[in-house]
Amino acid sequence: MPARRPAPKTPPRRKSTGAPRTPARKTRRAEARSGAPKAEKPAVPARADIRRAQARATRALEGPNPPGVLALDELLWLVASLRAFVRGRSAATPPSEAEIRAALDDAMDARLRMDVIERLAAAAREPSIGKREAARRTDIAWAWAEDPVRVAVAIIAEEAPTYLVRDDDEASYFPADPESAPAAAYDKWAKFLEKRDEPAAAARVRRTRRLMAK
Repeated sequence: MPARRPAPKTPPRRKSTGAPRTPARKTRRAEARSGAPKAEKPAVPARADIRRAQARATRALEGPNPPGVLALDELLWLVASLRAFVRGRSAATPPSEAEIRAALDDAMDARLRMDVIERLAAAAREPSIGKREAARRTDIAWAWAEDPVRVAVAIIAEEAPTYLVRDDDEASYFPADPESAPAAAYDKWAKFLEKRDEPAAAARVRRTRRLMAK
């Protein structure tokens, strides 16, 4: 959230991923080294190409009909973390853009960063989309890989940030108003994620609720 507009209480727009999350392709080298496959990434572009991809990704995220990048639990956690950071400061000294970036960077753990890049990379490879949409998703994937905070700032700064929905089953557990939803609503959502073997997302939901309750 740069010095633009605050995020709304409830992000009203949502986007489906368009494809289920798929595991990254296994490589013998990764398996031999760590015993587990690593996320597949597209060929590394030149530095100038990355900068152009970042600019295109920012335009896509700030333009009409932006794609969903963050899941709702990820978006709410970042917004709640940023608001908690701002509340902890003196009203006479508003945070600088650099301080806002640092606060968002601190809120992004390694699991969140990896989940988003894997999801974006898989979406860019989805065979049902056209070349233009594939190029747009690839731009956003590389923009996130290069500077996830910049992408998060572009998303949160929007008046109505777009979020993606993993599936309709999870959507049925979303709190109608995240700001005023009772703890029980968040607990039901977290338990659903735990049953679906997504402990990191479940823990993020519970942390978000605790932070909002302060």
